[in-house]
Amino acid sequence: MLGLAKSTFFLLFSASLVWVGIGQQCGSRPGFTSSFSNDVVGGCYAGQGEYPWEGLIQFFNGGVLNETCGLTLISSSYALTSARCINISLETYFNNVTILLGAVNISDPSGVITTINQSFIHPEYNVNPLNHNIAIIKLNINLNFTNNNKIQPICLPAVDKSLIYQPSVVAGWGFYSFDNYTCTNANYVNATTINYQNSTAWSLVKATVPVIGNELCQLYYPEEANVTFTNATICAGTDTKGAMGHGDRGTPLMIANNGTWFQTGVFSAHFYNTNVHEALAQRLYSRVSSYCDWINSTTNGEAQCTNVDLPTPAPSKETSKGLAPSNYASFAPLLIFCVLLVSNLF
Repeated sequence: MLGLAKSTFFLLFSASLVWVGIGQQCGSRPGFTSSFSNDVVGGCYAGQGEYPWEGLIQFFNGGVLNETCGLTLISSSYALTSARCINISLETYFNNVTILLGAVNISDPSGVITTINQSFIHPEYNVNPLNHNIAIIKLNINLNFTNNNKIQPICLPAVDKSLIYQPSVVAGWGFYSFDNYTCTNANYVNATTINYQNSTAWSLVKATVPVIGNELCQLYYPEEANVTFTNATICAGTDTKGAMGHGDRGTPLMIANNGTWFQTGVFSAHFYNTNVHEALAQRLYSRVSSYCDWINSTTNGEAQCTNVDLPTPAPSKETSKGLAPSNYASFAPLLIFCVLLVSNLF
């Protein structure tokens, strides 16, 4: 009887480990280490593996790259972007669209190239006025994140109150304001060498930005901007930090929580004043936490949001490898049962 009980214990314990092992890891950067601060003025080039969930949607016309959008990996086969980017693909470029993953430079030969299998625009997406500008892409690839330093998924917050008013990070491939700032990392090039006449940057660029309230943000936007400010939108950016542009649609607003990265927003809109030829630095994002149910159902549960507002334990050896702390809670009752079983047996 004792032998059977011992066998039962070890089977249950092993099952709990398998359960954790197959749980999706997210928000980790196994291939990136840096002592340099993310708090840079304007923008700075991102390092390889710094944001391994970021990808680039490339729209070609006659074999020439004509336009770009950003996306973020949220599972092994699904990515998040803006609905407008999907409309561009369907209306203008049809099958002349590719997706670049695992690269911080458009010309990187080691990047992974794939295509769109299926796209899902949010059912309430509206152009006039702009609202619910968010979409999901199913990729023609099933990625393996194990021992992959260049490609990883980002986490999605179910409740983001503890995150959204902290300084956030934006990273994209479009037109940025650098304020003549030169990166201190020797692996980066001088930020001022970018071609300001081109609306698409050749390299992934990052910046830190503050999140500001919708009420204040709305004051920056004239009526002709025709955008909607709701609980499902986030506004971020100042006049000197993180100026994003045309090629950055669909890129993420993100923040690290105890070493795990979460995407709080999807770049939706900015206003360009044609009278003074300037774009507002205050950008509007679709708030990811408002779309968790839709994301879960659209991906058949493959991508799910995680609650980050609960107290998070200090990172352990496992979390440093990319295992989100929330995964521990999911099998804690089983471990408690095993401990009680052992105490009664031995």
